[in-house]
Amino acid sequence: MTKERLNAVTDGVFAVIMTLLALDLPQPKQPLTIGSFADVNVRLLAYLLSFLVLVRLWIYINNGWQFVQRINNRVIWLNFISLFILTLFPYATTMVAENFNNKIAQTIYGVLIFLTNALNAYIYTELGKLHQDNPTTLQQFDVRMKTIRFDLVLKAAGILLTLTIWTPAAFFAVMLSMVSPTLVKWVKFAIRK
Repeated sequence: MTKERLNAVTDGVFAVIMTLLALDLPQPKQPLTIGSFADVNVRLLAYLLSFLVLVRLWIYINNGWQFVQRINNRVIWLNFISLFILTLFPYATTMVAENFNNKIAQTIYGVLIFLTNALNAYIYTELGKLHQDNPTTLQQFDVRMKTIRFDLVLKAAGILLTLTIWTPAAFFAVMLSMVSPTLVKWVKFAIRK
C-alpha cells in the first residue's frame, strides 16, 4: 500500500467521524430562543472540543506525513488501530456531554484521546526507523514527538486528576492541550520583547 492510499483512507475516516459528531447534537427546546441553548451548552462544548481535537490531529498528521517517503505493514496497522480508537470519539463525546461530572465518562474520554496520541507517537517512532537515512525527515518527526510527549503528559495528568480529586479534569486537560501551542507562542513572543 502506498502512503497516498493510506492518507486517503485516513481522510475519509476523519470526515465520517466529524460528521457523526454533529449528528449526536441535541436540538434546543422550542420555542427557539437564546435561552433554549442553555440546556445543550455542555453538549455543544463537548462537540466543539472533540471537533477541534480531530481537526488538530488531522492537520498534524497531514503536515507530518509530507515528509514520509516509506511505510510498512506495521505503520499501516498502527494507523488503522488509531483510526479504530478515533471512531469511538462520537460515542465518548456524547457520554461525557451527558454525564459531565461522571468519573467514568471523563476517564473514557481522556483515555481515548490519550491512546490516540500514544499511537501517533508509536507511528512516528516506526516511521523514524524507516527514514534513518533522511536527517530532515527525522528532524520533523522529532519536533512532532516533542509536542506529542507534552500532550501525553498533560492528558495523563488530567486523567489522574479525574480519578482522584476533580472529575472534569480530563476534559479540561484536553481543552488545555488545544490552546497550549498558542500559549507557548505567546510566551516566547513576550520573552523576546
